[in-house]
Amino acid sequence: MKRLREEIDKALRGHKREDFSISFSLSNVSDVEHFVGRKTKLAEVYKALSGDGSRRVVVLHGLGGIGKTQLSVAYAKQHKDNYSAIFWLNIKDEDSLKQSFLKVAKQISREHPSVLRLSNVETIENIDKVVNDVKVWLSLPNNTRWLMIYDNYDNPKLLGQTDPIAVEIRRQRIQKPSWA
Repeated sequence: MKRLREEIDKALRGHKREDFSISFSLSNVSDVEHFVGRKTKLAEVYKALSGDGSRRVVVLHGLGGIGKTQLSVAYAKQHKDNYSAIFWLNIKDEDSLKQSFLKVAKQISREHPSVLRLSNVETIENIDKVVNDVKVWLSLPNNTRWLMIYDNYDNPKLLGQTDPIAVEIRRQRIQKPSWA
């Protein structure tokens, strides 16, 4: 057993494990001061998202105003140490989604400048490129501990459009990033 451990250690030398950590922040998300109850729902979300490390999806649905956003905020705060990064995306409409991806790109770029370099993103074409770069970063090997929360999903047609940034549950083939 000791010999096996030595061989593993030897093989791993020189292979720096990549760090995909992004500082936790929900600065653009409205939050109530005192979140009350819903412990059962929080536990259900935790159980659904825990497991073997594979990608998982949990959908909180219901009428507006019943607390889906606040439940998501509470979950993110309570379990922030379980994730290397937590991203909050407003998917009210296509423009909001693109702006949210731009914020995510800025977070990644700020903490990992050698990985994702932002250039001028004023044009829609550049924003689409940034969105793709974020998707590539999220799909990198060993980058599996992130949580992405989509909020304000009121338009079911948004996800069904042929728009290139529409959120897809299944893994997709992603273009080579501009920074590669």
